[in-house]
Order: sequence, then C-alpha cells, then structure tokens
Amino acid sequence: MKERIFRILAGAALAAAVFATVSCTKDKGSDDGKTGPAEPVGTFVFNGETRTLYTAAYSAEDSYTMFYFSCEAPDDEKETYFVFGVHSDWADGQEHSMDNMSHGYDYVFRYSDLDREYSEYNALLEGSFFCITSLGDDTFIVQASLIMPDGLNLYINYLGKMISDRVF
Repeated sequence: MKERIFRILAGAALAAAVFATVSCTKDKGSDDGKTGPAEPVGTFVFNGETRTLYTAAYSAEDSYTMFYFSCEAPDDEKETYFVFGVHSDWADGQEHSMDNMSHGYDYVFRYSDLDREYSEYNALLEGSFFCITSLGDDTFIVQASLIMPDGLNLYINYLGKMISDRVF
C-alpha cells in the first residue's frame, strides 16, 4: 500500500516537473494548422531571466491605471503574470521613485509564476517606474525597475499596444 502511494506521488511530482519546465516557452498554437503560435509583444526580466510576454493589457479608471503583463496568450490560462497599477497622478511621463510613494494608495503590484507569488498586500522594497498612459491608439510606455520583498528584481521596458479594458 505504501509503495502504491509512493508511486502515485512520484508520478505526480514528475508530471509537475515536466509542466514547470515548459512554462513561458510552450507553443501557443494548435497542431491543426489553423492557428500558429501567439506573437510575442515584448519581454521582461525577472531575477536575471528574460521572459517573453504574449499579453499586455490595461484598465484605466478614474483614480488608477492598471497594467497587466503575462507570458501566456490572451485567452490562455494565466500561470506567469504581473500587474502593476499606479494612481493616475503618477502616470504622467515622469520617472518616480517608490521611496516617495505609499503602497496600496499610490501603487499596487502583484506577481505570480509557478515558483513564487508576491501578493498585492506586500510592499516592494524599492524601485522606480515611468509610464505614459497613452500615446494614442492604445499604445503605452511602461518602464519599471522593481525590487521584490525578498530582494529579487523585475525590470520591464515596454513600448507597444495593449488590450484595453480587459478584466484581469
């Protein structure tokens, strides 16, 4: 009985390991010849590793502008993503240091991948960002250099179109 449970757990661990090795690099299309892989929209660097982005979206409310980036295509289940939101007063095209900002009011941040998750309830250690909310035609500039609560870093320099008013 113990050997059977061990084999089941070992099989589950092996399946999880295989699944984890293909995150952010899997083929985004089907093999039926009708659709190809999703087109990359940019990259970001997390802890020294460059990752390809397939989804970039934003939501602009009265008080906040939220930016959403993911390694998965827009209609795929999201496994690796981050959300960065700033109070609309800060989305003014100037570089801002997190030292002068209040977490939860001036900015929010959430990151998730298969290995770690940073909740929106945890303040970043430090960082800076620059964003222009719109260059017209749903095109944005988002630049950020952020240090996570455990000291790992995230860097993005994004210039491109974003899906508008997407619920994330």
